[in-house]
Amino acid sequence: AQPGVATPHQDPLLQQSYRFTPDAIQQYGDVTLIFAQYQAGQDVVLKRVWEGHPDHMPQDLRVKISQLAQIQHENLAGMNGLFASHSGAWVELERPAGMRLTYLLQRGIMSREQVALWAPGVVAALQSIHGFSILYENLTPDAIWIDEQTGQVKIEPFDVLAFEDRGTLGSFGAPELHTPGKFPPTPATDVYSVAV
Repeated sequence: AQPGVATPHQDPLLQQSYRFTPDAIQQYGDVTLIFAQYQAGQDVVLKRVWEGHPDHMPQDLRVKISQLAQIQHENLAGMNGLFASHSGAWVELERPAGMRLTYLLQRGIMSREQVALWAPGVVAALQSIHGFSILYENLTPDAIWIDEQTGQVKIEPFDVLAFEDRGTLGSFGAPELHTPGKFPPTPATDVYSVAV
């Protein structure tokens, strides 16, 4: 196979480096994710960031990924690396443990004590992101993972590393996200989205 022309399932580099089944390859619009394991057994998420030949990947996309890779926080699912393969360019991302906050909220309203267990971790991750003069911009309960066994909280990666396109966030999004350009987003935009 030549670089940039194989499907993920036919990609020999992916097959050699990771274990995954065909149903672990998930397509959401333009987003392709693979929920995989290292040969050693550690869970990871692979996200295709460029579908064509890796050499043709735009420079601004490379720069953006490099900037995002520098943001590391214990409550933000981290990026392990970027690599070229036969099915395009991929990033390997940490797979959050537990389940999405969305599913936990479906059980009913959380008490203040329950929220106090995970909310500080979300706020700390956002503060770290804002420290790089970058906004998260698409934070919803779907992006927050909570491991009920350990109490660990992780926010999914964002921007070009996001697991899915969340659009303008609908009712979760701050008003400035609905009128781009009119009111530029600020760190308060992320805080508003968390509060909603």
